[in-house]
Amino acid sequence: MKGTRGKRDKRGQTLGRYVERLQDSYKQAGNLLCLEVDPVIEYIPEVFAGSVRELIVAYVTEILEIFSSMNLIPSTFKMNIGFFHCLDRPRDGEFEGSLALAGILNLLARYFPNTPLILDAKRADIAKSSANYAREAFYSWQADALTAPPYMGSDSVQPLLAAADRAGWDAWPRSGFRRPVLDTRVLKKP
Repeated sequence: MKGTRGKRDKRGQTLGRYVERLQDSYKQAGNLLCLEVDPVIEYIPEVFAGSVRELIVAYVTEILEIFSSMNLIPSTFKMNIGFFHCLDRPRDGEFEGSLALAGILNLLARYFPNTPLILDAKRADIAKSSANYAREAFYSWQADALTAPPYMGSDSVQPLLAAADRAGWDAWPRSGFRRPVLDTRVLKKP
């Protein structure tokens, strides 16, 4: 799945699929709102019932319908995978959290088909593990972007960058640390 390339920003930098999608989404939405969907079961109102998956999907569906009815379009969505994976019980064959995430991603594709998705997984490890994390994010979950902390150095982030490039995505590592591991770039308002 190759992304589009070739557009340039005001500084002449070539933009990849994610940056183009984010800029297009910003123009369409008219805002820089990033809606983070991190379900906490204990906070979902009791009016929603069913399995964990049904509960989460029903609750998020109602929120998305409200957003849609108000013509409020976020410019991006961010899903923290930990909020979903902690609900799985793989050794018991139960994947309610992962299935809820898949259901929500399908809802987003229906309600907001042009809005980019950031998978907030904060994954970085030794090179081979990082390559598998990238595969999970970009191919399994079909995310447009992935969060990755550079704590272990550039060798842990490099496989993520390479996988993003092979898939046609741009990776823009950022660091708020005193010693940034990689150069940072700032996305300017279009």
